[in-house]
Amino acid sequence: MKAVREGFAARLRNDPGRYSLVIPMAAGALMSAPTFADEVPGRLAPPLALAFGMIVGAYGSALGAFLHASMLFLGGRVIGGRARAVDLRAAVGWGMFPMLPAGLVDLASRPLLGSVGLEMEPFLLPDSDAANVVDIAVTLTGLGCALLTLALTYTLVAEAQGFSVLRAVWSHVVGLFIVVTPLVLAALAYSWLA
Repeated sequence: MKAVREGFAARLRNDPGRYSLVIPMAAGALMSAPTFADEVPGRLAPPLALAFGMIVGAYGSALGAFLHASMLFLGGRVIGGRARAVDLRAAVGWGMFPMLPAGLVDLASRPLLGSVGLEMEPFLLPDSDAANVVDIAVTLTGLGCALLTLALTYTLVAEAQGFSVLRAVWSHVVGLFIVVTPLVLAALAYSWLA
């Protein structure tokens, strides 16, 4: 991971914002498009459902990355972090890079497993051993990419903040506490007053 940190440090010195939202948008589009298309069968034509899912996934993922970076910025400042907001947006954005292969694998598996929304008949028989193996492989690929995304994101946040990886995880916990506590207190106040 030392090479990753050194490469990201060079990116932070040169142009930290470059491609930092393109990667989450691409990952969000790839991950949500087939799922969205399967959720709205018959309501939209398959190409339109796929395109709409890609747009919603892309912008939802970009918004999520932006909010996540803001939360890390708040948590990092409380515990002495030195990163700028743009550095943390880059860390979160580039940290999502491993989700791109997961999205491609999910998309590529649709012709094998079938897709209701995309009006694809499964190439493999449903509930056959081959279909189960493909389904398990897609799930394990997604899980592996998600864990790699988590590790990479914390490594990049640590580099941006000048922290150890453990302290980067702690900045995430502190940021989550800062964001969630007022929301919980507001909900409790609302329930007591209502």
